[in-house]
Amino acid sequence: MGQTWRKEKRRRHQKRPQNLPQDAVVLTIETLGRRGDGVGFWQGKPVYVPFALEGETITAMLEGKKADGFAARLVELQTASPHRIQAPCPFFGPCGGCVAQHMDDQTYVDWKLAGLQHALKTQGFAPEALPLEPMRRIAPGSRRRAGFVALGGEKRVFVGFHERESNHIVDITVCQLLLPQLCAFPNDLRALFSGHLQAGHWAKADVNIVDSGLDVLLTLAAEPDLAFRERLAGFAEDQDLCRLSYRVSETGFISPLVERRDALISFGGTQTALPPGAFLQASAEGEQIMVNATLDVAESLRRNGGLGHACDLFAGCGSFTLPLSEIVPVLAVESNPAAIASLSATADRLRHDPQRKGIGGRIDVEKRDLIQNPLIESELKGIDLMLLDPPRAGARAQTAAIAQSTIPYVVAISCNPSTFARDLRLLVDGGYRLERLLPLDQFPWTHHLEILAILSRP
Repeated sequence: MGQTWRKEKRRRHQKRPQNLPQDAVVLTIETLGRRGDGVGFWQGKPVYVPFALEGETITAMLEGKKADGFAARLVELQTASPHRIQAPCPFFGPCGGCVAQHMDDQTYVDWKLAGLQHALKTQGFAPEALPLEPMRRIAPGSRRRAGFVALGGEKRVFVGFHERESNHIVDITVCQLLLPQLCAFPNDLRALFSGHLQAGHWAKADVNIVDSGLDVLLTLAAEPDLAFRERLAGFAEDQDLCRLSYRVSETGFISPLVERRDALISFGGTQTALPPGAFLQASAEGEQIMVNATLDVAESLRRNGGLGHACDLFAGCGSFTLPLSEIVPVLAVESNPAAIASLSATADRLRHDPQRKGIGGRIDVEKRDLIQNPLIESELKGIDLMLLDPPRAGARAQTAAIAQSTIPYVVAISCNPSTFARDLRLLVDGGYRLERLLPLDQFPWTHHLEILAILSRP
């Protein structure tokens, strides 16, 4: 695999624009960029160099334009930083999943928080004046979901993750981020696709660890024939999968192929059946930290007699709705039909459970595209606690409507500091006061950072 990767590298480098220097240049790295690149300067413009650290002197090959400067490849370390360490993963570098395994721990924490602080400053916040708590950290080896890519080669099947900024596949045998149940899965996929994935053909496998086992969704380039369907059924049996589903293309209809057990997971004290390919937080521990912070607000409101109704926007399958419903009626709003069906079925089941029927009666579910059709101010009346956990692009229009509402408390969650800071600005300008700001690193060694904010209206 290493040889294949180097050939790919050489091929791409031959396409370097002719107006760039044909030889490597010497750079001093002055800072770390928000995506983990070391940043130096050439002819007054920034040069972004993956895997370089602040203070290092390096030689680098400029390879093209990037943002307001140039992208470059690290050729040689002339002077190494004292904060550089040996990466724990043998695939660090080629694999595009991690960008920060070469940093010592303090450098890593400072860099990760600097990305959040930069986003806040861009929106006019002074980070030192905000109630920023120490970053909570989820250990590597805790991730419960993964998306593997399989690519047919001339002699074998490659399974792993994309190379950084490339369609090339890095063939992995281990991953430091994943739970043990997921670590062996690339080898299982190689065996599955061996002899069935022609050279240049691809497939994807999205795998979730749920309470009842592994739930696998395959994305295929073509409809599987009878022989391959039988092979897939045998694979599900051999691997003791709870469910194996497939679709043709990323937007195709999902068809369960083998369902040996319900794909069950617990949210709070309630077990629910997930649809194929359902979104889960990256780690169970990270999810619980965010749920606990939300429940703390709800409990405080209840103790003070101010908790009547809660609303969970972008509710998914109920990871926050179900725990909240233990103590307060919740309106759950979500656009995904499968997620809505799952949450509705769980609420209906609870309504008919003689021991828990009170909980099911506290859940109302609404299917709605909150990006195109946000809840307006009149629809937000009577809500005492709002939970807002939008996609990475944020929810500008919905946040603006909340900022004009009279909702006493808002819990805002995001995994994108830039859109988080933008939407936080709307809430604060609308009169909300920031009570807590909790950074949560449940994406170790990547540039992603989860953030939870609790805001109150004085």
